[in-house]
Amino acid sequence: MPVHELARYLPAKDAVVISIDVKSLRSAGLLEALAGSRVTEEADYRSFVDITGFDYRTDLDALLYSSSNGNIYLLASGRFDWNAITSYASGQGASCRYAFCRMRSSQAGKWLSFFPLRSNVVGFAVSSDELAALELQKQSDPLPAGAFADQASIAVPARLFKADATDVPASLSPWFKLLAGAQSARFAMGMRNGDFEIKMRVECPSAQSSASVAQRLNEGLRQLREASPGPEGDAPVTGLPLMLSRGDVKQEDRAVVATWSVNQGLVESLLSGRI
Repeated sequence: MPVHELARYLPAKDAVVISIDVKSLRSAGLLEALAGSRVTEEADYRSFVDITGFDYRTDLDALLYSSSNGNIYLLASGRFDWNAITSYASGQGASCRYAFCRMRSSQAGKWLSFFPLRSNVVGFAVSSDELAALELQKQSDPLPAGAFADQASIAVPARLFKADATDVPASLSPWFKLLAGAQSARFAMGMRNGDFEIKMRVECPSAQSSASVAQRLNEGLRQLREASPGPEGDAPVTGLPLMLSRGDVKQEDRAVVATWSVNQGLVESLLSGRI
């Protein structure tokens, strides 16, 4: 099932939505970076692979994730042995009936629920509602095929641009605050002429507000570009901040569009959780 069709089943209102075309990343060789990460070294993951035969490096094709109001939803497409998965889950304390499984989450007061939406699609939910995964049976309106054409994308709602937002990664919080007043933002990553490119499109309610956002972003980039090692003990700008400093920001009517070129090492660090 194409990623843009799969996205119709994902609760997305006021949510952070992440899509990953794993099959495309595998073809680009990026999953090799993940193969050596902490994920594949953990005993629980190795046990899961040994019992179910499922390994995301070879069997996962696409992943969609949304998070809002304390609920997490996940859709995964690929090749699954559902009998092996339910057998593993039952051994971990899950209760499975009519192909629907639920079990206590490691998070206090939360449940993990999951079921096969299609023969090649599994839906998961983490919520205080032990049947939350059933929400993944509902469909929204069709999305344009180009909405998820990139290898990876993140859609961010306006609530994360507020000064009091609490669920923003520390490394991104200062940048999200620069988007105050915007209605939404979408980050997309894809290959362009052999290099990785990240594009950001910020939607604003008016041309005036988009001009303000563009001005704040350009000022932030200018400050990063001019940053230099300070007194002894201070470090120069590197990694993600350095990459952000090299962005190109433009206003397009009620939108702000920014583009960054990214080296593969930084992409690998982002995907493996080192940044």
